[in-house]
Amino acid sequence: MPHNVIVVGTPRSGTSMLTGIFGRLGFFLAGDTDSELRDPDRGNPDGYWEAEGLIERNVEVFSAAGFPCHNTWLFDAISPEQASRIPALSALPGHREFVKQYEGHAPWVWKDPRLCYTLSYWWPLVDPATTRVVLITRNPEATYRSFVRINWREDTDEARTDVFQRIEDHNRVAREAIVSLDIPHLELTYDRFKQEGDTIAQELSAFIGIGLEPADLGFEARYDHSTGAGRAVYLAEKAAGRLPAWLKRVIRAVVPSSLLRRLFPGGG
Repeated sequence: MPHNVIVVGTPRSGTSMLTGIFGRLGFFLAGDTDSELRDPDRGNPDGYWEAEGLIERNVEVFSAAGFPCHNTWLFDAISPEQASRIPALSALPGHREFVKQYEGHAPWVWKDPRLCYTLSYWWPLVDPATTRVVLITRNPEATYRSFVRINWREDTDEARTDVFQRIEDHNRVAREAIVSLDIPHLELTYDRFKQEGDTIAQELSAFIGIGLEPADLGFEARYDHSTGAGRAVYLAEKAAGRLPAWLKRVIRAVVPSSLLRRLFPGGG
């Protein structure tokens, strides 16, 4: 049987793309995917592939460590003191049962950027013999630019410095957990998906125990806003969002739906 997968990485680093590989193969994501999984949007046209139940429990872990915010990106940064408390936390109420639910539907996959900080909490609760971690990273400038496009940050030097520091902190804490807990892991970079599809498919297949072809990776250059095609899609969708409702109805009436999907894959 394939191993369970915990996908770790910052927002906008490719975690959704990576988790989608396993989601399309039938890995268990949530008890009710219709209600628990976030719908696709222009930020992630292929979906986010993260379960609300896991997010809620990660927020509970943050709270138990003294961090009062819902996430570590849109609020004040989590402090080193708060982060250091997470590995020492005892299992919170209901969390062992939560893990047991997933273990009963193996193979399963978890994805939530909060796992950069909470991996050290969850790893002692899962079965290490049947679970693997895949850490995905991306060029910080590309990640920051993606933040700007989805209006998570202003385009300023101060914002860039802040995002770069948070990326460094998140990845460092994740790597420290991997080393200290001797977690079986594979580290990948986002750019390799568009440059080395054959190799990536082979590495994931061997590591997780599945059979992947490059086409299974689901990498879409048109959704990568650091590429020319991706920027064109982004600008087209942004322009479509500004059109009046009556003009959108006219366009939908006269333009074939297949062409609309190619022009505006995010649903603009």
